[in-house]
Amino acid sequence: MNTSPRNLTLALAVTFCSHAILAKSPNFILLYADDLGYADTSVQMMDAEPSTKNAFIQTPGIERLAEIGARFTAAYSPTPTCTGSRISIQHGQSSAKIQYRNVFDVLSQVQRPDGYDAEITITEMLKESGKNYITAHFGKGCSAMGRFDEAGYDLTDENPGEPGGNGNGHGSYWDPIKDKTPFPPDNPKRMHSLRKDAADFLKKHAGKRPFFMMVSHYAPHIPFVCTREAFERTKKRWVAAGYDTKGLEELNDDPVNNPKGEANKKITYAAMVEEMD
Repeated sequence: MNTSPRNLTLALAVTFCSHAILAKSPNFILLYADDLGYADTSVQMMDAEPSTKNAFIQTPGIERLAEIGARFTAAYSPTPTCTGSRISIQHGQSSAKIQYRNVFDVLSQVQRPDGYDAEITITEMLKESGKNYITAHFGKGCSAMGRFDEAGYDLTDENPGEPGGNGNGHGSYWDPIKDKTPFPPDNPKRMHSLRKDAADFLKKHAGKRPFFMMVSHYAPHIPFVCTREAFERTKKRWVAAGYDTKGLEELNDDPVNNPKGEANKKITYAAMVEEMD
């Protein structure tokens, strides 16, 4: 990507540009969940709205972050879809300005015939700061934007040869490029390998160089998938809490093609979010 100086327009970018902050070379970890509902965690995001806390799903990890950090009660997703939001976040621009508003935005191809190479990303801006940042991206990419290893990221887990990197693969494994192989039942949507990749990166680089790391989960985007252990644990709580069990069925050995009854779907979704947490 073109890395000549340009302006990012959001407050986040202003923060990155701040002389005082750059002088300290802070580290950045961006944890990104795909299509997670604002009321799908056990943190009440808005004090005046009890409904913004989920009554069933338990996310103690997010609770700890909320306790030591801040809740942005008016920090809305750039778009109500995954792709548009990702492009906006990477470039620090609204979906209207970056001209990508949907999953497959046909207007973008007309408005942006040359793609997004001329737009600077967050990581490219950090590279331009002269603070020797090392940058990493693990997980779901953004096919409309292109490859992250060509957009200011030093380390990625992108699929070799794919113009869109990992794209919207929903966490399935690629062997080696186009032929998908089933993701293992003990690592649905790569949740656990993403955690390991992130931990390995921190062990290797934290304290040695300032870093920016984005962990971009495939969960909880459809299809809903979790480990059998998580499903059984969540099902037990679901039944004990007296929720509707109509159509509840046992899991089979195919995590993607498991029973799709309403109870199964809700239990699987809750288990997936909790497992990601």
